[in-house]
Order: sequence, then structure tokens, then C-alpha cells
Amino acid sequence: LGDVYKRQVDIRAVRSLIAQKFAENPEASVVVRMHEQSTAEKYVKIADAAREVKIYDVSLVPYAD
Repeated sequence: LGDVYKRQVDIRAVRSLIAQKFAENPEASVVVRMHEQSTAEKYVKIADAAREVKIYDVSLVPYAD
């Protein structure tokens, strides 16, 4: 989603953010940079939100504080 989203994003807002960026760039992919203590459930919710807007290229990149 770009550098602007290097902040915490409420899970309820993820789909609309992905849809907005995808409308701007239909060739976009989604890279999810989640804290190492985040749950798999949150990753799945983000991946599902991406799939809802027809983005199937979703990558997970864990990081620590």
C-alpha cells in the first residue's frame, strides 16, 4: 500500500485502503509487514480483504520492534 501505511491500520479499514490503492494502480500487489507477535488470523483477514478486491499477490514480511 505504500510508505504512507507504515503505521498501524485498523483491520476494519484494510479492505477500503487496499481497494483505493488498487484503483490507483491495478498492477499492485500487497505486502503485509506484521509484527512477529501478530496472529495468523490477522494475516488471513488482510489476505481475504485483498482477494475481495481481486488482488491475489499477497506477501507476508514479518518484523520485530
